[in-house]
Amino acid sequence: MKLGTNITRGLAILLILLAAGFVPAGPAGAAEPGTTGRQVYTCPMHPQVRSFDPDDRCPLCGMALVPVDMDDDDPEEGELPRLRVSERAAALMDIRTWPVQRLPVKVELRLFGRVGYNEELLKDVVLFSPGYVENLKTNFIRQSVGKGETIAEIYSPEVATAMEELLVARSAGGATLAAARGRLARLGVSPGQIEEILETGEAPRTYRVPSPIDGVIEKLGAREGDRLGEGGLLARVAGLESVWVRFEAYETELAWVEAGSPVNFTLPAYPGESFTGEVAWVDPILDETTRTVGLRVEADNPDGRLRPGLFARGVLSAPPRGFNGPVADAAPGARDIHDAHCDHAAHCDHEAHEGHEAHECHEAHEAHEAHEVHAVHHDHSAPLVIPASAPLFTG
Repeated sequence: MKLGTNITRGLAILLILLAAGFVPAGPAGAAEPGTTGRQVYTCPMHPQVRSFDPDDRCPLCGMALVPVDMDDDDPEEGELPRLRVSERAAALMDIRTWPVQRLPVKVELRLFGRVGYNEELLKDVVLFSPGYVENLKTNFIRQSVGKGETIAEIYSPEVATAMEELLVARSAGGATLAAARGRLARLGVSPGQIEEILETGEAPRTYRVPSPIDGVIEKLGAREGDRLGEGGLLARVAGLESVWVRFEAYETELAWVEAGSPVNFTLPAYPGESFTGEVAWVDPILDETTRTVGLRVEADNPDGRLRPGLFARGVLSAPPRGFNGPVADAAPGARDIHDAHCDHAAHCDHEAHEGHEAHECHEAHEAHEAHEVHAVHHDHSAPLVIPASAPLFTG
């Protein structure tokens, strides 16, 4: 009983549609006899609704009907179907065309990290004999110092005695003088100060401790008036002519990371500027908490702008691992079609070649005038690449 009622209702709706001038949509490219050349209108939401009356409305949703693009280039039998859209619709859908090319492929990894000291340029300044800090020239952390610049003046009874012995050995000369020079050098007195003592003939009360490199004071081990024993840390100097940028890579990205890989990075402190470096070291241990591995990128810093502590965003470029030849053999006579005018239609030709299914996809360019086709010779050792945003159906 219910089935008969549904059939009756369906027939009634069909008769109403036919009476109102609606026609059912047939297969693509099909037209009713006697209707060739007439404008057909359809519902934007229900394309199966067709009518020849422009004033009709969709019986399903009530929307006004829109004209159907009546073109004469429908695909013939055996051709692949093509989707045609207007320029406005293409702009709204953000449709863009791009030629398929054979190019060297690189994987780009997005990395985050911060700038740090180059630990190879960290120098500890220590005393070689017990002494007292009498005149501290560097009084705060991050103070800049130059190579040879005095960090502090130290009074050491042992060094003072060695200076007096140097003056006594000056008159003896020979091996005695050389031994006195060597003892002062082992106690940390610079060659310049030894020459000053010999020239002036006077032994100063203190001796100067210079900075071994250009840089900044990263740590102070004593204050003025403190006593330091043998090997006591007076200061730590950090050189800044190069820095380490420490990034972290997830364990899923380790296949692409290796020492020597180039890295371009930017700093929020300098918008629009880019800096370069290369991976010098990859941490052999995985951080089990973050599931990341540390990377160390060395970068030159001649002007000192790469300040330790700055955040950095990096991009590591690496070739894909395991690529040892062409992805697919190129079909004979393969070519790209180049033209400045296209109607956003594309198709793909499939050609079998030497047992491999080679997909030579190219754009179908159509315009209001004839197009010139240029043959392009590709490096077939490189993989066939497409834009990452291009939708593909494979299988």
